[in-house]
Amino acid sequence: GPEPVRHFADEDISRHALEDTYLPAFRAAIVQGHAGSIMCAYVAVNGQPACANRFLLQKTLRDEWHFHGYVVSDCDAVHDIFSGHHYRPTQPEASAIALERGMDNECADFGTPHGDADYMPFLKAVQEGYLSVSALNRTLVRLFTARIRLGLFDPSSMVPYDHINPDQLNSPAHRRLALRLADESMVLLKNDGVLPLRRSVRRIAVVGPLADQSEVLLGNYSGMPTHVVTVLEGLRAEFPHAKITYVPGTQFLSHQGTVVPAALLSTAGGKPGLDVTYHVGGARPRTISGTVARIDLGATQWPASVPRAALTGVQWSGYFTPDRSGYYQVGVRGNGTASVTIGAESLINSYVPGTDVGQIYLHKGRRVSLQVSFGHRGAGEPRAALIWERVDNRPNPAALAAARRADVVIAVVGLTSRLESEQTPVHEPGFDDGDRTRLALPRPEEALVREVAKSGKPLVVVLMNGSALAVPWEKHHADAILEAWYGGEQGGAAIAATLSGRNDPSGRLPLTFYRSVYQLPNFENYSMRGRTYRYFKGKPLWPFGYGLSYTRFKFTDLRLARTRVQAGEPLDVSVKVTDTGPRAGDEVAQLYLQFPAVPGAPLRALRGFARVHLAEGQSRRVHFKLTRRDLSMVTERGRIVVAPGRYTLSVGGGQPGSGAPSVSRHFRIAGEVTLPD
Repeated sequence: GPEPVRHFADEDISRHALEDTYLPAFRAAIVQGHAGSIMCAYVAVNGQPACANRFLLQKTLRDEWHFHGYVVSDCDAVHDIFSGHHYRPTQPEASAIALERGMDNECADFGTPHGDADYMPFLKAVQEGYLSVSALNRTLVRLFTARIRLGLFDPSSMVPYDHINPDQLNSPAHRRLALRLADESMVLLKNDGVLPLRRSVRRIAVVGPLADQSEVLLGNYSGMPTHVVTVLEGLRAEFPHAKITYVPGTQFLSHQGTVVPAALLSTAGGKPGLDVTYHVGGARPRTISGTVARIDLGATQWPASVPRAALTGVQWSGYFTPDRSGYYQVGVRGNGTASVTIGAESLINSYVPGTDVGQIYLHKGRRVSLQVSFGHRGAGEPRAALIWERVDNRPNPAALAAARRADVVIAVVGLTSRLESEQTPVHEPGFDDGDRTRLALPRPEEALVREVAKSGKPLVVVLMNGSALAVPWEKHHADAILEAWYGGEQGGAAIAATLSGRNDPSGRLPLTFYRSVYQLPNFENYSMRGRTYRYFKGKPLWPFGYGLSYTRFKFTDLRLARTRVQAGEPLDVSVKVTDTGPRAGDEVAQLYLQFPAVPGAPLRALRGFARVHLAEGQSRRVHFKLTRRDLSMVTERGRIVVAPGRYTLSVGGGQPGSGAPSVSRHFRIAGEVTLPD
């Protein structure tokens, strides 16, 4: 739900929406995947906070799904029961109701807990009679069961997890896997014939701020690979004989910046520089305080009293007095977690694998408070620098000049996980605390794409993003569009291989790309009516399941084990898929169901998919087995039923009616069966 209100919002969600949309993925993870842990959320659902919700934690999770693992809270969600939702009048009562209703493991602090604030509310809850010892015992059994299963109480020789060589993580086999995953995720949205690029192409102009960035490929909540292949690196390796000219073209998302000069910084006492506190770990954790001229950790003289290897974090504080007025990008270039607060503005608060910046207006000569923190994650020598740059998001004329000299232009644009990550302060039009208020490309990037299009040269747009983008202008004017997502450590190599044709694009859209945010209901409306491919009746920019290839496929000979099915019985389906194009490629066969006219039934629903690799001219039969849950739908009142009536089953390279090759057949179900929640 909406990020800005999630710590206190009470969301009204119908039983139909819960059973039809929100619960199935969790049910699959618990019932079919046998997950050992699940997290409860910040929001309240139908009057009860998620971490104290009888319907979610007791009726659904424990009673219906027979879950025997443990529930962990999202960080500070138990505190929200008291402070945000006001569901209980004190923190001990809030902590007690969470534990009594099924929350087992509270995430109470984002770092190392200090003092007794993490456990004291539970102790007080027992002392004051709000929390029963039986509930504590139940929780301890669940948590210690998980620890025993992990081998935490066994000798190391008995624990297989203790004998995994760390080198396996950064192995050639895993790098090949990362490349295959990236290759298979590429979705070709448009191609007027410019792709694949000829390997003999002589001049390539690359524009866009994301082309030479590694952080964008990793999304968020990711590990740190030893090397990430950027798009620019991938293109230079893929086209070694081409002259590749790179111009970012706009300052937006480019993370340009120089270290904030020492002359603009002062301590609380008015002396030059900033007050600093170093946190040192090890057997005897300690803090070391002092002053520094500026924030440039790693480049300045390292204090002799601070051991680099044991450094866990740093805080700087003081004042910042700009020498010019205007909008600035201010942030941190480093290799750890970082936050920057200027005055009352929180500019960044995130993990920084390279550079992260926020935007703020600064007045010449006006002193403002400055707070910067950095947490070292152990990835090499600690590095952190406070950088700034005046904001100028206009297209750089050098980008159009480079485009005019090129044979083809590749514009790498889109979003980053900083723009659309969890509860992140973002001061850009179209974004709100990590949410998006527009679906279009950020305006500076769209202006850049329009500018280089004036060159008249073939234009390939590469989109990098974690959620759908509305790019109708680009769809109409670009020669090709490749959706590349956040491709991981080998993302740049996969993008380049797809543009050259060495990789056949075989990804298919896992969500609908709308033409505009105005095609959608309000974001705070939790009903699916009017949204997603299952209930959206409008014309999308690109539909769910869409994706082009450099070859062609044909679907024929759709076979159903029977065309009359008794409710509750499974149904076996197979189809013949043929590569009828000029080269080998992968097709993703997608099986969709259309249901009888029962109130609550979706327009259509994906009920199976399978990736199949085919050589030129080759055919293969693809098999699906539809279970009774696959054949079910949710009624308007929230019952999960296999309903009687006439069904349409379609298998193809996309949704039926979307223009993708497909084949369909009808069958009937007799009788009705109600399935458990």
